[in-house]
Amino acid sequence: MKFEALLNDLKNKIYKPVYFLHGEEEYFIDIIIDYIEDNVLDEAQKEFNQTILYGKDSNAGLIIDTARRFPMMSNYQV
Repeated sequence: MKFEALLNDLKNKIYKPVYFLHGEEEYFIDIIIDYIEDNVLDEAQKEFNQTILYGKDSNAGLIIDTARRFPMMSNYQV
């Protein structure tokens, strides 16, 4: 998905469960990250439900386990 399309979706509150941001131009990644951090979750939701993983510090198992977890206080939390 292109930068402009992703940013438009976010501005229209069309959210995906997981975002995998990569590319040569870090500037666009930073804009998307900043927008999500500032506009999608409120502070309480960030404390319980925001997980940031960095590629060099992560492996496939950690990413999959994190993506499979339900949000804190969800009806499906185990």
